[in-house]
Amino acid sequence: MLKKKFNVFLLLLFFMSPNAYAEVIEGKALVIDGDTIKIKNNKIRLSGIDAPETNQSCKKIFLSIQFLSFHKKYPCGKISTKKLKKLLKNALILCKRIFLSIQFFSFKKKYPCGKISTNKLKKLVKNEIILCKVENVDRYKRKLATCFKNRLNINSWLVRNGYALAYVKYSKKYILQEKEAERDKLGLWQGTFEKPWNWRKNEKRK
Repeated sequence: MLKKKFNVFLLLLFFMSPNAYAEVIEGKALVIDGDTIKIKNNKIRLSGIDAPETNQSCKKIFLSIQFLSFHKKYPCGKISTKKLKKLLKNALILCKRIFLSIQFFSFKKKYPCGKISTNKLKKLVKNEIILCKVENVDRYKRKLATCFKNRLNINSWLVRNGYALAYVKYSKKYILQEKEAERDKLGLWQGTFEKPWNWRKNEKRK
């Protein structure tokens, strides 16, 4: 009952919005990739975000080696004195070497970040009724929407957990969530990656 009331509330809120697009889609979702779903034959692109493509790989550290070196004082003055005794008048000069040095070697490997993002979205929406507010239609005739699982904004959740990026070319809505994910080193931010829009461009050039 509470769930139905909340969905009714969302519908009212959407239609009262001055920027409301006159369509709300609700139903079980079929996940196509990390930022695209399908509900009742409607192909929906989650707006304001961009997830890695299904075939895209990223990199993260799988092995890190640390070397420690310890040094101490040594009588370099005595050594110099033997060679330059007259000049130095037998003075004892102490020098210092580095007492501690640390060297790191990290090894990275590829992992299927695109498939991981897709699987995380599948797990999130599995057997759930998803409600999407359609905002526009893109050039591929996909409906651009913000989608919800109960009260959870799915678009925001994907960015906040590092499974997608804020698609700042089209929206700045999820910049804060992206910064928080980067700070907490979640998802993609655990390693290095090519931004999805750049990855697509580079793939077209191949």
